[in-house]
Amino acid sequence: MPYNRGDDPYAFTPLSLETPKKRMTAVTPGASDLDIYSLLYCTVGGTITYLPVLNDDGVTVSETVAAGWVSPVMVRRVSAAAATVYQLLD
Repeated sequence: MPYNRGDDPYAFTPLSLETPKKRMTAVTPGASDLDIYSLLYCTVGGTITYLPVLNDDGVTVSETVAAGWVSPVMVRRVSAAAATVYQLLD
């Protein structure tokens, strides 16, 4: 069954960090930017290296995260991950 906006109570709510996300897609680390900049969600903990949206290339952030971690900023690239990471998309 396809998506029906009429059944989605958040369909016409302005997007924010507090509104529920509607899609998740697995992230494959690499040297390229993500197709859509987004928050990240970790289902299996480990180390992740990512590039926040407004950081210059090469100014990455590395963190050791636990399962359930959500990135505190929008991310444009995941360069390395020893964790299972998904994009949270509206």
